[in-house]
Amino acid sequence: MSNQELTGSPFWPQALSDLQIAAGTAMQLEQTSSGQRFKSEWVGASLGQYIYLRAPQSASRLLPGTSLRVRMLQDNWVCGFTVALQAHISQPEGLWVLDYPATIEVARLREDRRLPVAIRVRVDGTDPLAGPKGVSALISDLHLQGASIESHMPLGNEGDQIFVTTRLAFAATEHLVMLAGKIVNCSEAHQASIYSYQYGVRFDSMDDETRVYLRGYLAEMRLNYLGYELG
Repeated sequence: MSNQELTGSPFWPQALSDLQIAAGTAMQLEQTSSGQRFKSEWVGASLGQYIYLRAPQSASRLLPGTSLRVRMLQDNWVCGFTVALQAHISQPEGLWVLDYPATIEVARLREDRRLPVAIRVRVDGTDPLAGPKGVSALISDLHLQGASIESHMPLGNEGDQIFVTTRLAFAATEHLVMLAGKIVNCSEAHQASIYSYQYGVRFDSMDDETRVYLRGYLAEMRLNYLGYELG
């Protein structure tokens, strides 16, 4: 039993070996000097010495000592580290030999934290006569439980119910979603904003389909912020 299991503290990978990477796991490599990116796959590692990746197709033969930024997605973790290329192996297959990283950077993919976004939305109230009705606004940050919405027009007061309609694009598809929520705070927008009002909104319970769309969108956005290219 690990110390984390004994103490009850949550698991957080401290070393590359903690991730238990399987052969064939997709890796992304970036040459730090030029920004050129390559796709590769994990082959294996000699603990504390080297890691072995399949030689990326169409990649130039980089010189030993070239600094590479390596990123990978494993389970719910995005991992990154910077190491030097040590050697090329041609038999029995083309491999790149990289230094084993002394430290790694990890982020939990599904951690529920706000992401800065710029999503145009339509906002409606429960009572069309009382408003708002079809007000164009902007979500400036977003997470699974709520959002910050900026608007030129008043959207309501604390406790008011509103409906937010927008399109979320992820995984090369676009989905129309409507999110019901309550205004939990309102204030003047930040001076740097072109909008006049800012509202904090807490979302109501969602149907399964809407939750899947929103979670997928947030996951893809978080990967992009961490530098992990999809597709």
